[in-house]
Amino acid sequence: MRIVYTAASGESVDLSGGLIRAVSVSGIFPERSIDIEESGTVGGSFISERRGVRKIKIRAVICGDIGRSHTVISEIFGFSGMGKLTFSDGEKSIGIGCYSEGVSAESADGTNYAELSFLCPNPFFEKSGGSEVYVQLCGSSGVWEFDDWELSEGDETELSVILSGNSAFVPNDGGFDAGCIITAEVLSAVSEIRAVNAGTKEFIGVKGNFSAGDIVIFRCIDGEKGIFLSSTQDNAKSEDITHRIIWGSSFFKIAPNGTRIRILTDTVGMNISARIDLKEYSEGF
Repeated sequence: MRIVYTAASGESVDLSGGLIRAVSVSGIFPERSIDIEESGTVGGSFISERRGVRKIKIRAVICGDIGRSHTVISEIFGFSGMGKLTFSDGEKSIGIGCYSEGVSAESADGTNYAELSFLCPNPFFEKSGGSEVYVQLCGSSGVWEFDDWELSEGDETELSVILSGNSAFVPNDGGFDAGCIITAEVLSAVSEIRAVNAGTKEFIGVKGNFSAGDIVIFRCIDGEKGIFLSSTQDNAKSEDITHRIIWGSSFFKIAPNGTRIRILTDTVGMNISARIDLKEYSEGF
């Protein structure tokens, strides 16, 4: 199994080889707390399940130069902010957001060991890949086709329908609610963009003076929630505009079996092109 830790700074270390090599790991398999409450009225009991904060511990051997290894430990595992642990075995890869809780070291039988402890607020692992839905939204669609037919002012035949809130079905083949990333590229000026979960009626929206080329990203993922503004002209640009969020918004998730997502704007016309990426989760490796 390959184990890689990436700190919030972006630096990473492969714990499968090199200076620090993992020899054992705990906390990566499915686990939950079962509560049983006896009922005196119906002669039975109530059973509930819950998943709390996940704790992962890795025991590693410190190889090679001790001074260099200690420097790596302090620089990477000592960095504040949320990092990420990634586990892969050649067939699948999963990752989980975590905080480096602490590092301890000991020497036994001439071998130097390090105990790495991580705290994971979201107990679910994120599967690599996930599903993606791409859809052209908020456009107009013709409903009639005709040849050599001229209309007079008195005709009231409907020739087109404005789809100011087109939608796409987002599948979720996993057994858990999944976070999603909605990336909306602005094609013509709008001042309000909303994404609506048709199943739950929840929505997330943002206001601003958006023009063609702007990219608005809704991150509906635990630990990464926010709304960000980028641009097709400058991919490196990323401005946090969460403070412009519309009152009543919710960072919704996609339920198992999927749901339909609708995009709304305050104008009509071909003004939004959107991509929806789903983050699928699992209980353990």
